[in-house]
Amino acid sequence: MVSDQLAACVNQLAPMRSVYRWQGRVEQASETLLLIKTTSACFPALRQRIVAMHPYELSEVVAVEITTGLPAYLDWIAAHCIEPSLSPGALSDRTE
Repeated sequence: MVSDQLAACVNQLAPMRSVYRWQGRVEQASETLLLIKTTSACFPALRQRIVAMHPYELSEVVAVEITTGLPAYLDWIAAHCIEPSLSPGALSDRTE
């Protein structure tokens, strides 16, 4: 995801124990939570990639909108995420 510039950064949080209801039963599993920093423009392609790679029938993919943050950090995320439909040359024409 980072190599393909769908995300600027991916944090892998230590394996955790998840308890959840699935198909009428309470299940438990060891899972690793990923915090993926991307842009709203890259999110659809990122979501598609996660679903294609994830071993679960129903993968957990949720977006938490960033409403504010350190401007330089947000600029860094934007600079390292390229919308798949855009070529690198087309990025200079973007206004966001």
